[in-house]
Amino acid sequence: MEVRSIEAVIRALNEGGIHYVVVGGLAVNAHGYERLKLWSDIHLRTSLDVFGYEPFDFESEYARAERMEVAPGLAAPFVTLDTLLAMKRQAARPQDLIDIAALEEARKMRKAGSDEQD
Repeated sequence: MEVRSIEAVIRALNEGGIHYVVVGGLAVNAHGYERLKLWSDIHLRTSLDVFGYEPFDFESEYARAERMEVAPGLAAPFVTLDTLLAMKRQAARPQDLIDIAALEEARKMRKAGSDEQD
């Protein structure tokens, strides 16, 4: 999916007042592991369950979601790192296992950086 397409979807959701959180490849990148993403998932609060199951308590996750800028002046709510890792562990596909290792390393690097600043 092109960046412009993702931006258009996020802009439309924001303008429509739709509650959603970004999960998947875009969330992996936002949480510190830059990798090629061919697709990004957006979990909407609807009666339609695109996962086939509820991967997390949506209202709780939406309330905790970190709003991150995806384009100048355009922010989106992203699933928390802990929830993203839990989803990746549950799926346990080869790319998920790579993402888990990289995200855990990114978390350690951020923590080490913040410890140095204290």
